[in-house]
Amino acid sequence: MSLLFLSSLTKWRGESNHFHRFRVETKMSNNRDSFRLGMGDNRHRLMSNHIEKNNDKKTTSGKSQMLKYMKDDHSRKEIVRKLESKNETMTKLVQSELKGNVMDLSLDKNGSFVIQSCLRHFSEESLPIIWNEIMDKEENFDQLLNHNLGNCIIQTMTERNPKLLKDRLVPISMTKGGSICLQKMVEKNYDDINSLLQTELEGSVNILSKNPFAIFVLISLVKASPKDRVEFIWKEVFEEKLFNELVHDSVGSLLIQSMMEKDLQSFSGRISEISKTSGGVIKLQRILESNKEEKYSDFILEQIQGKVIELSTHQQAHFLIRFLVERYPKKRHLMIWEEINADRMKLKANVFGKYILDSMNKKDLLEDQAVLQNNFESHVGNLVNFSKTKEGSWYLHNILIENDDSKIRRICKELKGNVLDLCSDRHGSWVLQACIKYLGEDNSQFIWKEILGSDVLKLAFEENSSYVISTMIDKDILSFTTILSEIAKTKTGNMALINALEKKNPEINQLICSELRGKVVDLIKNEYACFVIQWCINNLPREQNQFIWDEILNYEKFSSLFNIRSSSFTLKEMLLKDIFSFSGKIKDISKMPTGKPIIVKLSNGKDQKIIKFLDEEFSRARQE
Repeated sequence: MSLLFLSSLTKWRGESNHFHRFRVETKMSNNRDSFRLGMGDNRHRLMSNHIEKNNDKKTTSGKSQMLKYMKDDHSRKEIVRKLESKNETMTKLVQSELKGNVMDLSLDKNGSFVIQSCLRHFSEESLPIIWNEIMDKEENFDQLLNHNLGNCIIQTMTERNPKLLKDRLVPISMTKGGSICLQKMVEKNYDDINSLLQTELEGSVNILSKNPFAIFVLISLVKASPKDRVEFIWKEVFEEKLFNELVHDSVGSLLIQSMMEKDLQSFSGRISEISKTSGGVIKLQRILESNKEEKYSDFILEQIQGKVIELSTHQQAHFLIRFLVERYPKKRHLMIWEEINADRMKLKANVFGKYILDSMNKKDLLEDQAVLQNNFESHVGNLVNFSKTKEGSWYLHNILIENDDSKIRRICKELKGNVLDLCSDRHGSWVLQACIKYLGEDNSQFIWKEILGSDVLKLAFEENSSYVISTMIDKDILSFTTILSEIAKTKTGNMALINALEKKNPEINQLICSELRGKVVDLIKNEYACFVIQWCINNLPREQNQFIWDEILNYEKFSSLFNIRSSSFTLKEMLLKDIFSFSGKIKDISKMPTGKPIIVKLSNGKDQKIIKFLDEEFSRARQE
């Protein structure tokens, strides 16, 4: 009679209180083919004894009881534990049952754990019991290789002794588990294993590089082995058809990148193609960043010679050209400048080419500034003409920001008397703006005197000088009190007035409103001044902007304002702000092409007061 220990968990809940009590019951049974774990400190001992006593019994189907134990979820844990501790009795029991049953166990969810433990802990003399059954028949090996549980067996075999898997490493590397295992071995840099892998994989790079698992084995070999030991990978990858496939494949390109990192110069004639891929151009930049030797940059420049325009207009490759332009001195890559200058129009017409030109312009400017930095004295006496150049305006602008008193005094001395001349110049006006912004009132006073003593309105309407006037308004609007309404009609002047209004200074806002009073209708007809009026409508309290409503609503030719683009936008803002002020004019507005959509929008809205108001307006119009 055999004892069978069963553990069953019984939960009892009291009627008067809520606590749990657990009770372990043990029962005897003679008719079970398997058993469940007992509970307590003796469970391992009890189970082990049970397995050893009953292993020679047969199940009802005629199979060994030991084989049944190895497939049981609980008992196999005890078997594995014993194998790991190298228990001789358990090892012999397992060995006696393995013959002819290795494949059956390998494909079982519990038996596979026992086989893996055997592979790890059996002696070299005992391994053939498992090894021979798997390796002697090709169909057995293939079945395990393509099975989730069987793949784990192959992985464990590879870990134990990859040499015994000779001629099978290619298919193993194409599985997830096998690939991970081989990568780990390559990284440990065992010469004998690496040599075996190199021998096995040679001639199979074409197949392996297209497999998402095997390609990482090739990458590991490239990184860990000297190039002369893996020369076969270079040879096979550089076949034109395979190279073109890999360089444009998201996974295959990883192999190309690892090879580039190992030996960039072996890619002679292929750099331009690689730079057209997202991964390739990033890798080229990283190689240049991590290797400061000139041979790398010189090699890449040599490879792209004659192809700069083509690469500069490519979505990915233009990043490499920008990197070279921005990172290295101009004298190192004059070839890029020469090729681009020969065909700049092509780059100007291309979105990516424009980025290249911007980088070149910044590089030119920075290098020119570096030269100028130590040559300020050489430009003294000619600072007016110097400030009219792109490089000079940048340089003087930086000096004004740095607030170098000695240099600032010299600059102001030379600019004095030439303000109007500089106002009309694109770069010179920028220097004047910097003077107004960064210099104190004493140092910049000469600019105010010369401009305010001239025809200010004429300057305000000129393109370059208008920016100077706008900067002066931002600094001191009171100096332009009498001409604010005219300045509002300029491209930059209207923004200067809006900026002043946004500061919400009551005195300034009152001053601007007083200058706009009586001129509202004229201003809303102007394409720039209308924005000042719109800002006042939307942001000032009604008591401050009431004059705007009065002037527009009392205008004799009110309907004609809808025919002018700028004034029609202003009226739209007013209608949306307060439609009730347009009582008696709704009928006329609804007849205008630009007014009708606004009335329709408001009538379809959810505001019942507006809907009622519109109904009353149209009823009154019909009666009239």
